[in-house]
Amino acid sequence: MHPKDDTKHRADWRVQYDADERARFRELAEHAAAHNARFGFAISPGLDVTYDAPDDRAAIFAKLKPLLDVGVPWFLLLLDDIPMQPGLAPRQADLATWLFDQLRSERADASLTLCPTEYLGTRPSPYLGDLGAGPPTRGRRDVDRPDGLLAHGARRRRPRLDRRARRPANDHLGQHAP
Repeated sequence: MHPKDDTKHRADWRVQYDADERARFRELAEHAAAHNARFGFAISPGLDVTYDAPDDRAAIFAKLKPLLDVGVPWFLLLLDDIPMQPGLAPRQADLATWLFDQLRSERADASLTLCPTEYLGTRPSPYLGDLGAGPPTRGRRDVDRPDGLLAHGARRRRPRLDRRARRPANDHLGQHAP
């Protein structure tokens, strides 16, 4: 199942998972850990989130904290498939940096991957430049590089996104390139 098929990932992202659902996430996280696999949870609030609103930020963290508590170590902030807006990238970068700090304050090995609105691997753009400039490194792997930005788009046309295809976007994304 694709994360966006679950309404609690996207349309109803503010709705909490109940105890039975959290227990299932615990089972999945334990199973993945036992088999040396990476398990994560994706949330896609981009349709109606207000990036700098304290209530929306609190709602995102309130959604993820119980999953962190049951053993989910990796989170994906999916902000693709939403309308482009002026000034979007800095707001997304700020939200991702804030969320990463919140997750790490609860669990030292928590990680976060951001899926950007604009597809990677096609060309440089102001959006990608702003996004690449957004998350500060502060001497660590903010928004958890190398998983910091999830490359999508060009991969849909080719099984592998080679260095030549990634170079224009990577040049704009700087140290946050996938």
